[in-house]
Amino acid sequence: NKNQFTIQNILPSLDYHGYCILENFLSNDNLSRLKNDMSRLLKTTPFGRNRFEGAKTQRCYSLFQKTRELDELVVNPLILEILEEIFGTEHCLLSSTVAINIGTNEGLQVPHRDDGKYPVPRVPNSPELVMNMIVAVDSFTKENGGTVLYEGSHHWQYEGENKYATTNVL
Repeated sequence: NKNQFTIQNILPSLDYHGYCILENFLSNDNLSRLKNDMSRLLKTTPFGRNRFEGAKTQRCYSLFQKTRELDELVVNPLILEILEEIFGTEHCLLSSTVAINIGTNEGLQVPHRDDGKYPVPRVPNSPELVMNMIVAVDSFTKENGGTVLYEGSHHWQYEGENKYATTNVL
């Protein structure tokens, strides 16, 4: 139902849960082309470089250099309106575009926040530093290593650095 794709439906979910799942946001045609491009790109993508990336996981970086199938998504007026509302400004940086293919029997990543690489303390009502969008070209399952969402974790306090990443990866 395309009527679900409104800022009035999305922002309350982001605020309460910390995420919002938009099923069928991309057209079937766009999703099919994107999936084909990702399959093509992953054929030449190496496996992870460290424990955090995973020895059996492929990460294809710099996607805007390699496919045009995401262009429409990052200039989508609704997505830009959501970002402006979350960050309080129309100015933001698209900093990471990566396709991730988690391999069979890959170990689990420890729970982490993607803003944890910045040593900025997270206290109640602090502004967001990072906003992620995941485009699932396949279903997320435990068996295929799909991302686990921790409802409400966007409100958790922490020091601002992921201990695992800073002690085991860098």
